[in-house]
Amino acid sequence: MLADCPEEQAWELVVPLRKHMPFLHEGYSPAVALPEGSFDVFPEWAEQYKAAMASLGQEADPRLPGVCYRYFNALRSDLKTMYPHYDFSDCLREEEKSFVSSHQLMVFVTGVCNLQCPYCFSSDIEHTYISADDLRRIFAWAAKNDCSMVTPCGGEPMLYPHIGLFFDLVADYGMRTYMASNCTMPLSRLTPKQLGTIDVLTCHMTESLWKRQEYMKTFCENLQLAQQMGIKIIARANIVSPNEETEPWFELVERYGLDTFYISTPIPSGAHDNLYIDPATFASYVPVIKRCIGRCRERHINIGFAKPIPLCIFDRETASWLMQSDRFLPLCNNHEDGGTRNACISPDMHIEPCPGVPRPRIPFSESITWKDLETQLGAEIHRALQKPLFERCSRCFLSQRRICQGACLSYKYLTKA
Repeated sequence: MLADCPEEQAWELVVPLRKHMPFLHEGYSPAVALPEGSFDVFPEWAEQYKAAMASLGQEADPRLPGVCYRYFNALRSDLKTMYPHYDFSDCLREEEKSFVSSHQLMVFVTGVCNLQCPYCFSSDIEHTYISADDLRRIFAWAAKNDCSMVTPCGGEPMLYPHIGLFFDLVADYGMRTYMASNCTMPLSRLTPKQLGTIDVLTCHMTESLWKRQEYMKTFCENLQLAQQMGIKIIARANIVSPNEETEPWFELVERYGLDTFYISTPIPSGAHDNLYIDPATFASYVPVIKRCIGRCRERHINIGFAKPIPLCIFDRETASWLMQSDRFLPLCNNHEDGGTRNACISPDMHIEPCPGVPRPRIPFSESITWKDLETQLGAEIHRALQKPLFERCSRCFLSQRRICQGACLSYKYLTKA
């Protein structure tokens, strides 16, 4: 039936299929052959998968592989293996096509921040900033390497002395950008043209907002200005305790009519010297996470997850709902774009996969190509993704299918957990 439907109608079939078999939604690209034997973590999904693949292998309709490739991301590696001569090049969905020939680059412009949140995974980034000349070099290199999106990160980006120049360069090169900020520094220091380059503003709601009146005032003024400029706003908060008080977050979200709320749990920094959640205690955070999910569903707020969370800590109904959500990532998207989806440049001018992934670190050079990054950064990301986080991962269908990685990749480099 899918093969005979126009795209706008196909979703009427795709959505219930994803609901019944959530493992169809996302997955890690390299093909994975399931080992023989049974799974005691998500066993029913394992049986459904085996039955679906057996049925697909017997299907005579030549259009079906392309249709399944289009709508079921987690089957793409299987389909390429099953149909090695099939041309899948034109089987991407419309919203995916803009990412095929372009890259994104995250520039950690400064390690300086006015807050001292103990859980910040950027806490060990060098507390300096990228010079204006180096920033111009970075943008020229990014343009040469087909980067369509270059984003400022920190530290706190609004404390970067050349933040105005950053957005000027975004405009000059015809790129796009988004910014994550604690929003306690005035956005009004930027010109309307500079603000106009920002597609999305992610506002981190930190404890400091409720401790310092001037921070809350600036935060609210920034939200108002962003809304006036037509910038999409995402509210984000870190769950740092199993007893987290979530009501203040939602009071702000609802006061400003924000339609998207992201939650995260603290993850290890590259040096592992920040406050992060021990994997052994993940399950104790489920009640507060479910409380956030319930509040968002009740108020029709889109809830997202900034970092992967292991699905096995949830009850089956919640795990199934999360797997269907476009904003839940049980698998870090670093594996995309040849393992360079979140390629980062640090304040000391090194390129790395992510500040939470301590290797490799490559000195920035205009002679480096994106293909070089795929070879060096991508290889490291792929190795990390295949490393199990928990003992039970070997018995988990989702883990063996590389659909769930357990948690942020930074955990896989821990030396003291």
